[in-house]
Amino acid sequence: MSPTRILVTLLAGGLCLCAWSQQSSGGSGSDLFGNLSSKDLDALRASRKAAQQELASKAADFEEPNIAAALLFSDRGDLTAIARITSVQLPTNADGRTRIAFHVEQVLSGKSRVTHFKVESLWNPRKVKEAGPWFFDHPNYSETALDKSEPKVGNRYILGYSLQDYDLDRSVYVSGVVDLQDPAQAGLVANVRRFLRLDAEAAIHGDETYLAMLDDKLPWFRNIAVDRLRESDSCYKSPHCVERFEAALKRKLESEVPNEREEAIGWLRALDSVARIEKRHVLPDFTLSTLLRNAVDDPNLEVGDEAFEALEEFNRYRTASPGDCYEIVPMLRQAVHWKSKHEQVPIEHFSYTYGCIPSK
Repeated sequence: MSPTRILVTLLAGGLCLCAWSQQSSGGSGSDLFGNLSSKDLDALRASRKAAQQELASKAADFEEPNIAAALLFSDRGDLTAIARITSVQLPTNADGRTRIAFHVEQVLSGKSRVTHFKVESLWNPRKVKEAGPWFFDHPNYSETALDKSEPKVGNRYILGYSLQDYDLDRSVYVSGVVDLQDPAQAGLVANVRRFLRLDAEAAIHGDETYLAMLDDKLPWFRNIAVDRLRESDSCYKSPHCVERFEAALKRKLESEVPNEREEAIGWLRALDSVARIEKRHVLPDFTLSTLLRNAVDDPNLEVGDEAFEALEEFNRYRTASPGDCYEIVPMLRQAVHWKSKHEQVPIEHFSYTYGCIPSK
């Protein structure tokens, strides 16, 4: 899956109550899915490699700026602000991190009276290659502009951050950064401001703003719109909203761009997750399953594999009993279901998904 689609897809995965894994196993073979000849295996690998290359050719258009994460969660407490560096404390050794003090000049989204805070940066003049414990503290952390270039007093940034740990030592966790000193970031700055304007308009126009955003030119705008709509009580209750949402999904699934069709699979998985975990149905189960079933035949086999996996999980969570387990091999378009707790069976040569239905 592309990193872009992760915004919605990771939310879907995060809501899953079961512990499941996707992995390539080098263990012993299994007869569960039959034995394939070397020629058949080579053909399968070649077909998926071609599909992955097709997706990779446009992947850059679907990459997401890290500031998008803060904008996504702005309705759940994250803030976005323009802030200026007031002091920089460089590390005293090769393993240390730089401490940067910021003054908030303008809050762009969210509400807070905090105007001064500190941020830890991986920037180190000695160019430490390994970040050490930081990644254990924040396993989903990815580098930002504060880590990649020397922070200087007076520099200004758009920061996406959370105040969750602020009371402890006046430090905040920054998930996204836009460097206002970098001319190459001018387009991103304009997009951030456009998103904030649209997000503010949604307070007046409601779901209509996000329904229109489903067709925005920027994938990360579209993904945030999906999140807003699936959390909207008014959309659940409005046949008009549901109809517009379904129409947008169908347009994406029929797109000539395989990455957009892959994006739509992520949207369907997100809606499925909310339906089975929170019992909130933006689209009826019949519609979700039909769209996924049709997507299994996608001309890009990688997209079809993702649709097959999503459809199998959709079915398992609606037909299996608590404690039942399953194993899915998307490349083979096959799955096995056990009517009890079962250890995962390593499948040689293939990526597979294993999971169990949570006990009530």
